[in-house]
Amino acid sequence: GGEWDRIDNLEEVMPADGGDGMATVKLNAKDKKVAANLAERTLSDPASDPMTGADLGAGPGAGRTKNGDMGGAANIQEAPAQAAAATRKTN
Repeated sequence: GGEWDRIDNLEEVMPADGGDGMATVKLNAKDKKVAANLAERTLSDPASDPMTGADLGAGPGAGRTKNGDMGGAANIQEAPAQAAAATRKTN
């Protein structure tokens, strides 16, 4: 219809944003630190049983996430500090 353009050759329009086609993001310094901490906490180690974000967010009354009540954070505001502490313990 008049509202649509037919594109038969995707090479002509890709990547749509004019970039290189790779998935990228721009982060400020604070977000880079958060992402680096997340990457460190979530490194693959099949032999480990690390505290996860679900564990950190499961506060009192949230039920069990494993064999016991693993919800240490009283609220979501407390969870980032607990995540940082858990990262320091594993280093």
